[in-house]
This record gives sequence, structure tokens and C-alpha cells, in this order.
Amino acid sequence: MESGKENEQRRGQKTVIGLTGGIGSGKSTVSAYLKEKGCDIIDGDLIAREIVMPGMPALNEICQEFGREMLFADGTLDRKRLGSVVFADPAALSKLNEITGRRIREEIRRRLDQCKRGIQVIDAAMLLEAGLQQWTDQVWIVDAPDEVRLRRVMQRDGLERRQVENRMRAQMTREERLDQKAVFIDNGGSVEQTKRQVDRLLEGL
Repeated sequence: MESGKENEQRRGQKTVIGLTGGIGSGKSTVSAYLKEKGCDIIDGDLIAREIVMPGMPALNEICQEFGREMLFADGTLDRKRLGSVVFADPAALSKLNEITGRRIREEIRRRLDQCKRGIQVIDAAMLLEAGLQQWTDQVWIVDAPDEVRLRRVMQRDGLERRQVENRMRAQMTREERLDQKAVFIDNGGSVEQTKRQVDRLLEGL
């Protein structure tokens, strides 16, 4: 059994987990559960939305590159329309990542530096592609078969199969993720099964 002193030392330490997974893998489910368990979540997708709010430099650059037709009438970004363009064109996706990537990294680094102890989780779909694993102590990859992921996204976002496949191709393949040195969470079953895996991983920290 852990002594009071050892427990206090563990709580006083800082551990950074990089959480990632392909689209439709269930990464958001794991992230939400980690938040319930008291972890500090740095949500890469939320940051990506914040940096393209009206008036932000990134949104202005997106308009210059892709046109103001990427905006709704109220001046906010039409993410679905922009997605239909960039996920069908690797060069356009590369340009978008160039506009947003640096700003997202800077904000993640700033939030990492604010926290001095406890468990921090960088929740980012492109964690490995962006090299963010260099800031982590462990990388957790949420995994599910490609067909399961595809069906989930089609149902969740109302997209056609071809549109989901384009988004999947913009990320690492499942085989490439499985080849990483990381901890894998199998999310091909029930939510309760996934949560039990997360509990065991947290106990091992």
C-alpha cells in the first residue's frame, strides 16, 4: 500500500499524456472520462476553433487563401465547407495546417507551462503528425477498426462515405499508428470496457 508520504509525492509530480487516435476512434470519449477523473485536458480541437474566431489573424489568413465564401453570414468559419475543400486537396490541407499549426502549438505549450503538477492530457488528433509527443511522458492511442470508425463518423456528422474516407486519408493510417511506441486503448467494444482500460492505465501512473 502507498504511504501518505509517497502519495503526496506522486500528487506533487506532473505527468503529461498525449492522447490521440484516428477520426471516429472514440478519442473524445476517453478524453471526457479523463476529465471526469480529474485530469487537466488541453483540447487541441477546441484550441483550433478558438484561433479562427472572428477577428483572429488565422481566420483572416484563411479568407485570403480560400476566399470569404468559407464564412457564414455572421463572419464565423464554415468548418464543414472548408473541410470539403481541404480534405479533397492535399495541397490545400497543407496550406491550412501551415496557417493554423504554429498557433495551435504555441497555445498548447503555453497551457502546458501553466500547470506545475498533476496529470495533463494533450488531446490532439494530429498529435503524432505535429510532433507533440516530444512534450509528453506517455502517448495513449485510442484504436478501433477502420470500418467501425467510418460508420461512427458517417452517423455522427451526417457525411457520405467518400467524405469520411478523405478525412481518414489526411491522418496517419491505422497501421502507422499501431507501429508507434505507445499505449493502446481498444475502443472497438463497449464504453464500459474502454473506461476499465483507462482506469488501469491511470492506476499505473
